[in-house]
Amino acid sequence: MMNIRNLYISFLSVTIITGLLIILKVPYFNFLSLIYGFILYPFYITKLLNLAFKMSSHVKKKHPEFYEKHKTFTSSFEGKMISLDKSDVLKLNDKLLLEYHYETKKLIALLFYIFLSIFMLTILIIVIK
Repeated sequence: MMNIRNLYISFLSVTIITGLLIILKVPYFNFLSLIYGFILYPFYITKLLNLAFKMSSHVKKKHPEFYEKHKTFTSSFEGKMISLDKSDVLKLNDKLLLEYHYETKKLIALLFYIFLSIFMLTILIIVIK
């Protein structure tokens, strides 16, 4: 299982360091919010996609009839991706799948926080100028 807490700690650390670098006006500080976004966003998107692939392959192995019903057109390395909401996950009564679902929700929230941080760091750059 992925440790979401470590991802949040790394997000906060990088955000604080980037904010300090902007405040200190290091060379090319105007581009730090873009660099921040270009590095962090794809990293966490990759984490989310890997988790979605794990979730899909788990459902394919443990609940094949449910997998056939909920698969989408999006392909992964081990087959098609699935689209499940919380009620579908609860119907399956699978503890591992429920953990994957909660981790997915937390990663989506983290991606929103990154987007919000990019916006706030850009505002900080405008104010510092």
